[in-house]
Amino acid sequence: MQLGSSSAVANLRGHGPAAFECNIKTILQGYLWNSPEALVFFDHRGALLYQSAQGELQFKRWNRTLAHGQESMSLPAALFPVLKDGKGPTQLQHPALSGLSANLEPTPGGFVLRILSDQLQDGPEPLSAQALAALQKLSRSEQRVARLVVKGLRNDQIAERLCRSTRTVEYQLNSAFRKLGVRNRVQLSLLIS
Repeated sequence: MQLGSSSAVANLRGHGPAAFECNIKTILQGYLWNSPEALVFFDHRGALLYQSAQGELQFKRWNRTLAHGQESMSLPAALFPVLKDGKGPTQLQHPALSGLSANLEPTPGGFVLRILSDQLQDGPEPLSAQALAALQKLSRSEQRVARLVVKGLRNDQIAERLCRSTRTVEYQLNSAFRKLGVRNRVQLSLLIS
């Protein structure tokens, strides 16, 4: 089904404007969920709209380690003044975890919070559109392996860093090659760097 065709639009619309909007939100959330970046989108009041899988994990980590142990997916209190200003982008260092920071950037529909963690720094930042598109074709495990290959690590080093066997790393790397249509580490690095 091509998204631009009239039948595709009719299928997305379901039984009215509310169904159409719900379907579009589902598609957007599904696409964003697979992003290798830690992204969380909020509306202008600070209510959660969408998030990537990494965004959910890192945002929970951010909130859980605050002094009051906030478990919810609400925006950290330190960022509310930025929402009121409407200015940005704003950088914020986590008050308790030195390896965790965030960038809050205004968007037409609200704000995007990009969480940067030492745990996620397995590849070049920021990622190009080509790299993001390629990485979204891979599982999370394959993404981690591919990003470490780009950093120049050998399979045994990757296995040690990710607490996996070398054979598992080789399997995931070959799977990434197949999914991305590349033949070797050099082509992989050129595609996702």
